[in-house]
Amino acid sequence: MKKEMIICIVIVVAISLGNYITQKYASNAIYTINNKLEEVKEELKKSNVNKEVVDENLATLDKQWNEVYPKMAYFIEHNELEKVETSFTEMRSFYENDEYVDAISQLDKSIFLLAHIKEKNELSLENIF
Repeated sequence: MKKEMIICIVIVVAISLGNYITQKYASNAIYTINNKLEEVKEELKKSNVNKEVVDENLATLDKQWNEVYPKMAYFIEHNELEKVETSFTEMRSFYENDEYVDAISQLDKSIFLLAHIKEKNELSLENIF
């Protein structure tokens, strides 16, 4: 009886610790990517878009996403991550064709999808029930 109780406690602690670590990593990664997306968005809203700044931010964004994606794929549904990646690709395509309004729209979609991923993976009563 005592062994079973200890094993159960160890399992619950391990699951809780794993959940905390993955939530913390996802939150930090999403926060960093969202900041870069906001920088791109602010630059695209300007009447005189500085393409060098946007290109630099998009390159940084791609680098960050390529570092984060494989790690997040372990504990987040691939479907959700692929939606974000598709939105990034569409945003880049609109930007390269100088369709800034559509690029901003896709950028907002990316921000929404990342916020959805963060909320979906948080430990809350809503997500439990």
